[in-house]
This record gives sequence, structure tokens and C-alpha cells, in this order.
Amino acid sequence: MPPEVVTVILCVFNGERHLDETIRSVRDQTYPHWQLLIIDDGSADRSHEIAQRHALEDARIRVIQQANSGVRVARNRAMELADTRWVALLDHDDVFLPTKLERQMTYLAAHPHLAALGTYGYRIGSTGGRLGYFDVGPRDEVQYRQLMDQHAIIYLLAASVVFDRTLALSVGGFPLLTAAEDVGLWSRMADHAPVLALPERLVNYRVHSGSTSGRKLHLQRLELEFIRRGNLRRHTGQQGLAFEQFMAEWHAEPAAARRAFERESASLNAYRIAGGLLADRRPSGLVWLARSIALNPAGRLRRVATQLNLWGRVRRRSRPAPPAP
Repeated sequence: MPPEVVTVILCVFNGERHLDETIRSVRDQTYPHWQLLIIDDGSADRSHEIAQRHALEDARIRVIQQANSGVRVARNRAMELADTRWVALLDHDDVFLPTKLERQMTYLAAHPHLAALGTYGYRIGSTGGRLGYFDVGPRDEVQYRQLMDQHAIIYLLAASVVFDRTLALSVGGFPLLTAAEDVGLWSRMADHAPVLALPERLVNYRVHSGSTSGRKLHLQRLELEFIRRGNLRRHTGQQGLAFEQFMAEWHAEPAAARRAFERESASLNAYRIAGGLLADRRPSGLVWLARSIALNPAGRLRRVATQLNLWGRVRRRSRPAPPAP
């Protein structure tokens, strides 16, 4: 039986800075049975030119141009255009490590009943330096079942995921959310088949100071709470929850609880901005870090301690081996 082809979906909007590196990371895969579908979502920079150059060099690459519609619409359109069972996601500033698709497609060949398979990854700054790890997702079906029994959210690193396109389309594709549409899709697919993550770091996930606005992060946290409550309702046989209904319930909750939620959103946003600035060695990151800690001292100090430990481990592993005596 011939190896299965996987379609890599790459949606780009004004991503010229890193796009060449991102596309090259697909072309450099050790697994040759891929096709790359690039959706240029109305870019005003050189993104389309860069994508077209790669398409002329490699017949496995196809470029589609459309008016700016947002990542959810672009991804859903790409799924409709793809013709393979397995599709992979890739953002325009992230990078596949060379064996990424090979490791996943080998695993999926042995476990074809899975709905989706992510991997772990490295967090990198805008210049490519490693900042830490991004290790999320159930490693096996025991962990998957535990999360399902708890009606918990299953997180995967979006740029790492290979998933069943037919199943994704059957549950409605990427949902009408703004900041957590990928998590919404994994949650609904997980109702039908296991969603796992290979515990191997096979993706570089780029973070920078402009990655997430405060408003978007707050909305993302609200959407995650909406997904969590939706999981509980589906798994217990209750009627589904529309986002408008969720927001009405949310505004009816005690004001103190909503203020605490908003404060935590602001703290997390400041922490993310600090991480991006410090990754680029910009001293202003310390100001944002102090702001984050002031908003939530206990939570952020624990996270800073964890991150410092990770940075130390990454730096030690990145050092060249000493010369032989």
C-alpha cells in the first residue's frame, strides 16, 4: 500500500518576514509525500510573490489568492479544496523540523483510527532563538480518555497538528470563533475519535511582542471557557450552547468574578508581551514583566520561576560540547 499523502495548509496574511523559512521547512521534510496548499488571505506585502516563487520551483505547492477573510475562513476553504484524508496546519511564521511529517505519518499509519495527532514544540523568538518548550496534548489514549471523562479542553499546538479532514468537515470545520477556533475543532473531533500528541518536539512555534493583543487574549480566554462549558453539555446530553447564550450567562455572573477574570487576562497579556520583548533582548520587556506580576503576583511568579528553569535547560542543551582532551 503506497504511503498516504498529507496536505499542509498554510494561511498567510502579510507574513513576508518569515514565509520563505516556513515554506522551506515543508520542502525540507524527510517525508516526501506531501502537498502544500497556501492561502494568501489578501496580503499587501510580498507574501504572494514569495509563495509563487516556491510554487514554480516545486509542483507539490499550490497558491490560492483571496480577499482578506480571516484565518478561520481561509482554513475552512483550504479544507474544502484539499483532496487527502490527512491535513496538517502551519502558520506563516512557524517552522516544521525536518522529520516532523515522517514521524507523524508513520504513527498514523499504525494508528489510523485517530482523529488528530499533534506534537510537542519549541517556543522561539522573532529571530529564531529558542525560549522554551510547548509540550501540550494527551500522550496516549489513557490520558485522552481521562480528559474526556473530565469534560476538559484538549489543547494541541496548532502548527503541529495532522488531522482527519473528512471528520473535521463532518463536525462543521473550524467554528465561528475569533481566537480559539482550533481548540473548538479539536474538542468536537475528540467526541468521535482519540486526539493525541506525539511527545516529541518537532515544531518551532514563534512568539513575539505583536503576537496577541490584550483584547484578543481576553476573548480567547472567554472562548476557551465557552468550549469547556460546551464540552460538558455535549458529554452530559444537554442542549448545545451558542456563543451568544454563553455571553449572556457570563454577563449575569457576579461582577467580582468577571473583574478577576479580566485582571488575569491583563496579567497574561503583559506576560506574553514581556516574553516577546525579552526574547528580542529589548529592556522594555522588564517593564511589561513587572506589570504582569503586579496584576497577579502569585500566579506570575510561579510561571517566571518555571520559565527561568526552562531557559536554563534550553541554554545548557544549546551549548556546544567541550573539546575532547
